[in-house]
Amino acid sequence: MTHRWAARVACMSACLVFAAMDSANATPLSKPEVLKLVRRHVEDHRVLAVVQELGVDFKLTPEVVEEFRAAGATPTLLAKLRGLLNSEDSGEPKAQVDVTPPARPTSQGTSASSTFGPQAAVSGPSLESMAPDSTGKYRNIAVVPAPTEGPVVVDAGGKWAQIRPLLEKAEALVNDADIRGAQLLLAKAIEMDPGEPQVWKAFKRLELDLIVRAETLLADGQVPRALREFQFVITTNPESALAYNGMGLALLKMKNYDDALAAFEKALSLDPANARYRQALNEVRLRQKAAKALEKTGQENLKEMVGEPTGRKKGQ
Repeated sequence: MTHRWAARVACMSACLVFAAMDSANATPLSKPEVLKLVRRHVEDHRVLAVVQELGVDFKLTPEVVEEFRAAGATPTLLAKLRGLLNSEDSGEPKAQVDVTPPARPTSQGTSASSTFGPQAAVSGPSLESMAPDSTGKYRNIAVVPAPTEGPVVVDAGGKWAQIRPLLEKAEALVNDADIRGAQLLLAKAIEMDPGEPQVWKAFKRLELDLIVRAETLLADGQVPRALREFQFVITTNPESALAYNGMGLALLKMKNYDDALAAFEKALSLDPANARYRQALNEVRLRQKAAKALEKTGQENLKEMVGEPTGRKKGQ
């Protein structure tokens, strides 16, 4: 009866994930995650839309600015990011950055947006027109009437039409308490369209649920299960410093100091300003050193017992 009640509570908790997708409690993006969007050449307005929707957990220091420039960030993107993050640091209400996509001419002489998302029209009669992209080349853009009165919305490439079924299936898996299955689908959706804020929001909330579950397993002493959960998060999000840190803690409990060291080093490389990760890294280095010293002493004692020379002076 207790197990049935616990499963029911877990299912109810999971159902709240999608219901609360529009809340302000979504996990913010890390620096590697935003850099990933820049490196994949996601349009500036779409990067800004994701950042404005979820926020970030890093500061735009001169060093970080250089990283973004090296990744291909435009001056416009950096300027708008700086304005957005400065307003958050000052404690003022979050600045509303203009994330409207650049207007593109249609065959009827009107402008159309290339925003993807739940508000994009995905059905109805289409009109094919040609418009140059940023490289000067031409590509087909399907212009479809919006479901309500207002500007025409463009669904370039039909990405939202492909992503929406994934979100619906992920929501069904959440209702069945299959958080891991939902996370896999959302990871696939992000790969298809990394600039869609709603996909990122759901993905980050599910990722946090998985990490909390793994941390609970670790605290309960179920170390192998916790390790598998952390490793699963990393397979869907290789930029998750939280998951690498959790994996390091699990490996530390298993006294696998070499792999724990590598996990903590990765976590710190993803989040260099995190003092907790640095402290964990120093701790595992000390334990690794002590374990090797103990192993060396044990080997020398064994050699003494069997009468082999150890290199130590008599009496030591």
